[in-house]
Amino acid sequence: MELAFSSLAFALDERTAQLPLLHNLKLESHNEHRAEQTKKHLALLIAVFEKHAGISAE
Repeated sequence: MELAFSSLAFALDERTAQLPLLHNLKLESHNEHRAEQTKKHLALLIAVFEKHAGISAE
């Protein structure tokens, strides 16, 4: 999963596309119906996305 999404932040240049995606990823990372391992992967993806997109963590 990490490899599949690792370049996602580079593909999205506009902030208007990045912020909703980041918001949705954060929601999914806290979804109680997700497996703990999936939540961990999503949290890592969010951190990488924020770093490469230059978006500060909330």
